[in-house]
Amino acid sequence: MRLKFFIVTCSALIWVALYWLNIQMFPHFKEQLGVNWIFLPSGARLLLVLLFDWPAVLGLMLGSCLTGPLAYGDHYALILAAAVLSGGTPCLALLLIRTWPSYSRSLSNLTAARLLIYAVVFALMNSGCYQLLYLAFGVDTERTLPEAFFAMATGDFLGSLIVLGSISMILRLMTHFGQARNAGTSG
Repeated sequence: MRLKFFIVTCSALIWVALYWLNIQMFPHFKEQLGVNWIFLPSGARLLLVLLFDWPAVLGLMLGSCLTGPLAYGDHYALILAAAVLSGGTPCLALLLIRTWPSYSRSLSNLTAARLLIYAVVFALMNSGCYQLLYLAFGVDTERTLPEAFFAMATGDFLGSLIVLGSISMILRLMTHFGQARNAGTSG
């Protein structure tokens, strides 16, 4: 139970941190309300749900509720609905991906190519769900539905690439420095 609470909390904090980082690093990549050409939290959504399942979904929903007022002001129903999508859409994408014959629940056969495919599937599903949400809530958009869909899908995909690529580089550096340290102490 403590581990699940820890995963929920960490997932929420990761969402909030990446959301803040996205605002700081890419302020000029915001296309319209809720649509960014680069959206770093997307990479966290995909990775956290792949690794931690439902506790990550709950944490992402919580994190999205915390950052929701920055995107949607005091439109609390929209904040709550967007939070459900923030956690729910990667879960839906994962449910679809789990039906594929090449998917392994243990992620033992996870390759960079498969991760890219998962990122594309998630980006398309997420963008579609959010555009439907904005239509349902009558959100005033500056772009047509196809334009907003394309921008959000691109932003989610690029955000996933940046986050997953950064994690990959960090893991490689840790492995490299660990091997160098071991080589230095064994000689």
